[in-house]
Amino acid sequence: MALTDTATVRLLGGLNEATAYLQFRMANDAALEAFIQDQIDVAAAWLSLTSTYYTSAVPAISAVHAQAEAYIALQYIFDSLKPRKVLGTHFPYDTEESSSFQQMIDVEWEARAETLLSRFTSLDTAANPVAFPYFGTSSVVDYTNVDSTEMELTEIRNQSLGYNPVSPR
Repeated sequence: MALTDTATVRLLGGLNEATAYLQFRMANDAALEAFIQDQIDVAAAWLSLTSTYYTSAVPAISAVHAQAEAYIALQYIFDSLKPRKVLGTHFPYDTEESSSFQQMIDVEWEARAETLLSRFTSLDTAANPVAFPYFGTSSVVDYTNVDSTEMELTEIRNQSLGYNPVSPR
């Protein structure tokens, strides 16, 4: 059973206008509502398989999972619009040249859900993680102005005893 509802998903995704169904090329608002509910069901199924805390009795944990479920559903919903950026469209309300259309595509709802769920579950399922070596450069060490070991130890001792060291430099 899903933790979120279509009203929450519509509000978070900005799909609560009367004509929102036109953006998805749906026949009416009821068709968009059914599509949103389908995506919520998929998100709920995915979360129930991924997170052991999904059915928690703690209200705070349930609230976090409900929000994550809404974000995942929005990821699935807006994924249906992304191909139109590639295929193109000729409708005046969403043109592929529009900056707001690009911003809508760039919203990564799944990343938001992962942020919410990071405390409860690890979404990274890499079997063999790899740490690649890092090769960097730094400035050259100037050995012309280095104190002797005895001098360094004397300065450290004086500082630890609270003396005001007078450096010969």
